[in-house]
Amino acid sequence: MTMGDWKELRSNVATASRILYREGLVEGFGHISARVPGTDTFIIPRRMSPALVTEADLLLMNVQGDVLEGKGMPNSESHIHSSIYKKRPDVGSVAHTHAPMATVLSNFAKPLRYLNNHACVFAEGVPIFNEVGHIDSVRLGDEMAAVMGTCCGLLLRAHGTVTAGKTVEETAIYALYLEEACRLQYQSLLIGEDFTSISAEEAKVIKPKVLNPTTINRGWEYYLSRL
Repeated sequence: MTMGDWKELRSNVATASRILYREGLVEGFGHISARVPGTDTFIIPRRMSPALVTEADLLLMNVQGDVLEGKGMPNSESHIHSSIYKKRPDVGSVAHTHAPMATVLSNFAKPLRYLNNHACVFAEGVPIFNEVGHIDSVRLGDEMAAVMGTCCGLLLRAHGTVTAGKTVEETAIYALYLEEACRLQYQSLLIGEDFTSISAEEAKVIKPKVLNPTTINRGWEYYLSRL
């Protein structure tokens, strides 16, 4: 079985790359990938701007970092993806963005606060990986994945975000919701520190209402319409 057997998956990776660009989470850099179901291989764009990704620009890689199929250089931070796939068999897609508001908040070492329903998809919390610079080695990738644990979102200090979900659509929505949550927290902090938010216990109750196939598909269709 080759990468060519997964047309819908390849299409979703290319489309999600352009959505993340359209929504301002990536520019020349950043990437989203998808695990080939039932394997330790994944589909990811070659080293290029997410804004320009098409199906022809995708590579098939394994979790050891080898390119198995496709043309072009792999992203230097493909370890973000391979390390998560190695650690978490539940994950079907991984995204790394340079989302601006998330990058700002990552430098303040403050926990994410739940200021709207969408933020409740992160009810288990959003850890911060504190080592700065690129995640361009197996060691850094594995350390990052250990900090992320079973969470679906992670802040990289001074660097952006990582999100991980079951599908490409879910992972892209996570990335968009995490930036939205960080922007709302930033805007609230402009007014002052004394503001209320949804508690962790309340967030766990709300999460299933905003994280299910119906709501993910609805969000995906909306972002598709904006391309």
